[in-house]
Amino acid sequence: MVTREQLRDQLIDLLNHRMTQSQFMDWFERNTNEFTTREYLALKELVDKMKAAGDSGLAWEEYYNFLTGMKYRVKVSAG
Repeated sequence: MVTREQLRDQLIDLLNHRMTQSQFMDWFERNTNEFTTREYLALKELVDKMKAAGDSGLAWEEYYNFLTGMKYRVKVSAG
């Protein structure tokens, strides 16, 4: 089972360019049976948006909305 924290960490890695969008979508496809139904449906919607956006990627708000929907408080920092 993929935990909420593992899912969050994968998204953070994607946002911080430690993995590509393609790598994230591959991770999702490899683990589709490892999510709760609620997480799977929300994540499937996000991945479908990624596929539709192609190389241009998604807006920050899409990730923000996903993470807040998962009950995470999202904050940005720079260092």
